[in-house]
Amino acid sequence: MSISLARRVAFIILLTAVPAISFAQTTPTDFKSLANMLIKIITMATSVVITLAFVYYLWSIATVFQDSGSAKGWEALRTRALWGIIILFVIFSIGGILHVLSVTFFQWQGGIDTSKIPT
Repeated sequence: MSISLARRVAFIILLTAVPAISFAQTTPTDFKSLANMLIKIITMATSVVITLAFVYYLWSIATVFQDSGSAKGWEALRTRALWGIIILFVIFSIGGILHVLSVTFFQWQGGIDTSKIPT
Protein backbone atom coordinates (compact mmCIF):
# COMPACT_ATOMS: atom_id res chain seq x y z
CA MET A 1 0.00 0.00 0.00
CA SER A 2 1.47 3.34 -0.98
CA ILE A 3 1.83 6.17 1.49
CA SER A 4 -0.72 8.28 -0.34
CA LEU A 5 -3.30 5.49 -0.25
CA ALA A 6 -2.55 4.80 3.41
CA ARG A 7 -3.11 8.48 4.22
CA ARG A 8 -6.42 8.48 2.38
CA VAL A 9 -7.61 5.37 4.22
CA ALA A 10 -6.52 6.82 7.58
CA PHE A 11 -8.33 10.07 6.77
CA ILE A 12 -11.55 8.22 5.88
CA ILE A 13 -11.39 6.17 9.09
CA LEU A 14 -10.73 9.30 11.14
CA LEU A 15 -13.57 11.15 9.45
CA THR A 16 -15.92 8.27 10.22
CA ALA A 17 -14.84 7.75 13.83
CA VAL A 18 -14.55 11.32 15.12
CA PRO A 19 -18.27 12.25 15.13
CA ALA A 20 -19.26 9.07 16.95
CA ILE A 21 -16.65 9.60 19.64
CA SER A 22 -17.00 13.38 20.00
CA PHE A 23 -20.80 13.35 20.30
CA ALA A 24 -20.80 10.73 23.02
CA GLN A 25 -23.40 11.66 25.62
CA THR A 26 -21.81 10.32 28.77
CA THR A 27 -18.50 9.11 30.01
CA PRO A 28 -18.37 5.56 31.31
CA THR A 29 -18.95 5.32 35.06
CA ASP A 30 -18.54 1.58 35.53
CA PHE A 31 -17.03 -1.39 33.73
CA LYS A 32 -20.22 -2.33 31.92
CA SER A 33 -20.68 1.13 30.39
CA LEU A 34 -16.99 1.22 29.41
CA ALA A 35 -17.26 -2.21 27.80
CA ASN A 36 -20.43 -1.20 25.93
CA MET A 37 -18.72 1.96 24.66
CA LEU A 38 -15.72 -0.07 23.48
CA ILE A 39 -17.99 -2.60 21.80
CA LYS A 40 -19.77 0.21 19.93
CA ILE A 41 -16.43 1.65 18.77
CA ILE A 42 -15.19 -1.78 17.69
CA THR A 43 -18.47 -2.44 15.89
CA MET A 44 -18.16 0.83 14.01
CA ALA A 45 -14.51 0.13 13.17
CA THR A 46 -15.45 -3.36 11.99
CA SER A 47 -18.05 -1.88 9.64
CA VAL A 48 -15.48 0.50 8.18
CA VAL A 49 -12.93 -2.30 7.75
CA ILE A 50 -15.49 -4.58 6.09
CA THR A 51 -16.49 -1.83 3.67
CA LEU A 52 -12.89 -0.98 2.82
CA ALA A 53 -11.99 -4.67 2.42
CA PHE A 54 -14.93 -5.30 0.09
CA VAL A 55 -14.14 -2.23 -2.03
CA TYR A 56 -10.47 -3.26 -2.20
CA TYR A 57 -11.51 -6.80 -3.15
CA LEU A 58 -13.67 -5.56 -6.02
CA TRP A 59 -10.98 -3.12 -7.17
CA SER A 60 -8.32 -5.85 -7.04
CA ILE A 61 -10.46 -8.25 -9.06
CA ALA A 62 -11.23 -5.53 -11.61
CA THR A 63 -7.55 -4.67 -12.11
CA VAL A 64 -6.52 -8.31 -12.47
CA PHE A 65 -9.48 -8.95 -14.78
CA GLN A 66 -7.97 -6.49 -17.28
CA ASP A 67 -4.87 -8.69 -17.59
CA SER A 68 -6.81 -11.95 -17.80
CA GLY A 69 -6.07 -12.53 -21.49
CA SER A 70 -3.28 -14.96 -20.66
CA ALA A 71 -3.18 -18.09 -18.55
CA LYS A 72 -0.98 -16.26 -16.05
CA GLY A 73 -3.61 -13.53 -15.73
CA TRP A 74 -6.37 -16.09 -15.05
CA GLU A 75 -4.21 -17.76 -12.40
CA ALA A 76 -3.64 -14.38 -10.70
CA LEU A 77 -7.39 -13.68 -10.86
CA ARG A 78 -8.20 -17.05 -9.32
CA THR A 79 -5.62 -16.57 -6.53
CA ARG A 80 -6.81 -13.07 -5.64
CA ALA A 81 -10.46 -14.08 -5.70
CA LEU A 82 -9.81 -17.04 -3.39
CA TRP A 83 -7.74 -15.03 -0.90
CA GLY A 84 -10.23 -12.18 -0.99
CA ILE A 85 -13.10 -14.50 -0.10
CA ILE A 86 -11.05 -16.06 2.71
CA ILE A 87 -10.15 -12.64 4.14
CA LEU A 88 -13.76 -11.40 3.95
CA PHE A 89 -14.88 -14.59 5.71
CA VAL A 90 -12.39 -13.98 8.52
CA ILE A 91 -13.55 -10.37 8.89
CA PHE A 92 -17.21 -11.40 9.09
CA SER A 93 -16.30 -14.15 11.56
CA ILE A 94 -14.61 -11.64 13.87
CA GLY A 95 -17.75 -9.50 13.76
CA GLY A 96 -19.88 -12.52 14.65
CA ILE A 97 -17.59 -13.50 17.51
CA LEU A 98 -17.74 -9.94 18.90
CA HIS A 99 -21.54 -10.04 18.75
CA VAL A 100 -21.69 -13.40 20.52
CA LEU A 101 -19.34 -12.14 23.24
CA SER A 102 -21.35 -8.96 23.77
CA VAL A 103 -24.62 -10.90 24.02
CA THR A 104 -23.06 -13.51 26.33
CA PHE A 105 -21.40 -11.16 28.79
CA PHE A 106 -23.47 -7.99 28.60
CA GLN A 107 -26.89 -9.10 27.32
CA TRP A 108 -26.59 -6.44 24.62
CA GLN A 109 -28.94 -7.32 21.80
CA GLY A 110 -28.03 -4.48 19.46
CA GLY A 111 -30.57 -3.05 17.10
CA ILE A 112 -33.18 -0.48 18.09
CA ASP A 113 -34.26 0.07 21.68
CA THR A 114 -38.03 -0.09 21.23
CA SER A 115 -38.77 0.87 24.85
CA LYS A 116 -37.90 4.52 24.10
CA ILE A 117 -40.10 4.87 21.03
CA PRO A 118 -43.18 6.98 21.83
CA THR A 119 -46.51 5.30 21.18
